[in-house]
Amino acid sequence: MKEFPKKLSASGWDIGQLKKQPTTGFSGTCDSRNLMPLDMKHLDLPEQRHTNATVLQNILQPENSIAHMPRVGKTTDAEAILNLVVSMEPPVQVILDVGAQILELTNAQLATVWLKKVPEAQGKKAVIYFDDNDELCVVDQQGCVESLQTSPYGQQLDLCLVFLDEAHTRGTDLKLPTYYRAAVTLGPGLTKDRLVQACMRLRKLGKGQSVVFIISEEIKARIVKLRNGDDHRPIEVLDVLVWAIYETFMDLHRSIPMWAVQGQRFEKQRAIWESVTTSDGIQLPLEEAEKFLEAEIQSLDDRYRPRSTEEQPVQLSNPSGNPRLEAIWERCVEFGNTNLNSSVLWEEQEREISPEIIQERQIERPRPVEPEKHTIHPRLVELVTSGTFSQAPPFFPAFDALKRTRAAQLLDISYFPDDVLVTQDFISTVILERKDDNDDFYQRSVQWILSQAWQDSTVQRLLVISPHEAQELKPLIAKSEHVHLHLYSPLSSLAYTSLESLKLYTVPALPENWHLPSRLRILLNLFGGQLYINSKDDYYEVCKLLNLSYSLTRGGVTVEPDGFIVQSGDTLTKFKKSPIMFLKSLLAIRWNSGVNNKTHWGTILRGDLLDIQRPTYNNIGE
Repeated sequence: MKEFPKKLSASGWDIGQLKKQPTTGFSGTCDSRNLMPLDMKHLDLPEQRHTNATVLQNILQPENSIAHMPRVGKTTDAEAILNLVVSMEPPVQVILDVGAQILELTNAQLATVWLKKVPEAQGKKAVIYFDDNDELCVVDQQGCVESLQTSPYGQQLDLCLVFLDEAHTRGTDLKLPTYYRAAVTLGPGLTKDRLVQACMRLRKLGKGQSVVFIISEEIKARIVKLRNGDDHRPIEVLDVLVWAIYETFMDLHRSIPMWAVQGQRFEKQRAIWESVTTSDGIQLPLEEAEKFLEAEIQSLDDRYRPRSTEEQPVQLSNPSGNPRLEAIWERCVEFGNTNLNSSVLWEEQEREISPEIIQERQIERPRPVEPEKHTIHPRLVELVTSGTFSQAPPFFPAFDALKRTRAAQLLDISYFPDDVLVTQDFISTVILERKDDNDDFYQRSVQWILSQAWQDSTVQRLLVISPHEAQELKPLIAKSEHVHLHLYSPLSSLAYTSLESLKLYTVPALPENWHLPSRLRILLNLFGGQLYINSKDDYYEVCKLLNLSYSLTRGGVTVEPDGFIVQSGDTLTKFKKSPIMFLKSLLAIRWNSGVNNKTHWGTILRGDLLDIQRPTYNNIGE
């Protein structure tokens, strides 16, 4: 938990305080007038008083209706809403997502999908929406996106559908045709102010334009509860307005404590300013400036002790008898919320200051240790010069290099095949004197590979060597007829091209019929910590190797939540335990961080099936 001992706070009260020149503002409704600072006066012009009732009357017109969103099964909320909108009669040309129900798709994605679903008979050619830069854009049937102002559709709104997300259902002004109909979504906590503002995006509502409210099962249950459980009578537009008005009062009820605490803080700070302001200007010594600070740090007891809902209200501290503080308290009593220590209040305050917290990362470095001395074993020289290989030191199965890591404590590494090997010099990096030491921080990255092929130029084995061995043996390798030296790097981003073919840089040059079996390539990628898989065939092969599920299984097969197949008759591996936790730890060692869920291996390690959509690019050198 990150906290500071003191905090310096400001609020809307500081903006709305009394000044020499008046501060003015405009709001389409007057619902929030009780949450304005005391210095701000609500001006209700007599000639405009009828507008609130006029808007409600327009919404209550008979052409406006209710539509119930079907239960969401395999489809998302966004798809369910689009399917409902497309099937409506008369047709809907505008979606106003004031209830923030469409979360699975971006504005651009929803516009594209909607345009594909709308019947051609409606004659709509494009969809208007707001992009990520809050600019009005239009996308046509060919997928071309351009600014609405410069597009030909700027003067042809009758050919366009319109989607406005929750953030833009206020303040947007489009001159839409008179016959347009809008689908308005409803969501939890939707106040009458926001609902009315959204409906009035149709400037001719009640004069040809109309709305249909889309009600989910959740909102239906809330409306029925407000009607004392009367679910026999169909829900009408009037019920929606009654529910929105109730949500408005509940929003005011929740917001009053925060308003009161901000007002109390403002009055305290204003008294300090008045005490330090003289005819010669402001004289602010350090002692007075420190009075602006408030305690922020809280003990665990203060923060998390359960509080009874029946606690006595905490009166605002007012030793000087400030009449403004009395007015603030009276408003709290009027709205029936005098609990100024509510958990909601503290959570709101913490949420507001969280972006301002400065984090300083302290990286824990491994302790200093002595490095191992480099050695070049005679058997390695013999392999390069004569091609003679023996399964003995300094050659070990590749995953034996991980014996002293924390990953090896999670799985028996003898489960892995020994087709890919490493040298003793590759394994030996530092001298670890303690028995309980692990060498997670001292693992050498996979970079230089020796390959030995059969007479038909098919690779027989891969040997991972250290940079020192590659440097010292390069002249011998260049003359060798038995091995090839390859440069390798695991793929960390789809922005790069995979080097797993081992053809980018080779010493000496490879023969034309040189072939690397997929099994060796996949094992090398596993050991090296590659984050992406190049093709579906590779995905299937690596799953078979690790005994993981790669498709929907049929009866008779037991699959654990992480995708490990417990019993499988056709498995070619000897895995008796899921390798998922081991692979997570191995990738964390290779990349010095956790696995990104958006990578291919991140998807596999969380137990999901992988759907490789990207095309298989040719590897460098092919």
